[in-house]
Amino acid sequence: MEHPNALVLRRFFAAFGEPDLDELGACVTSDLVWHFPGTSPISGDWRGLRGVLDGIREIAMTLGGGRNGFELLHVFADDACAVSVHRDFYTGDDNQLDLRYLLYARMSGGRIAEVWEVPFDQAENDRYYAVQAAHMARLGREAAIVS
Repeated sequence: MEHPNALVLRRFFAAFGEPDLDELGACVTSDLVWHFPGTSPISGDWRGLRGVLDGIREIAMTLGGGRNGFELLHVFADDACAVSVHRDFYTGDDNQLDLRYLLYARMSGGRIAEVWEVPFDQAENDRYYAVQAAHMARLGREAAIVS
């Protein structure tokens, strides 16, 4: 039988893809902080569920253009934390990503309170997001020129 904190993290991942705001809200504390390292557009400290959704999720989905996704691979937990390994992928003609990430979630009262998400290959993560951001910037300039 899985630890309850592992189940919370699994529920969070399932709801994150939708996104199911009610389920996500039930999985996190109101003062959630999500840390993401590096120099990419999703790097930084994101605060609250809205910060995570409007920050990391929105940026990743926009830059992925609907051709990206994630797959939860492993979850481990105890009374203090939940840890997962997941795979993010993008299958565009112009850029590719297939990368694993470690997610360490500090738990409080059966909810996710603070997260440190770390790519297995930080340089590859930053390269992918830089290419995607540059591509989106070019599209934005081209659209402005055509208008």
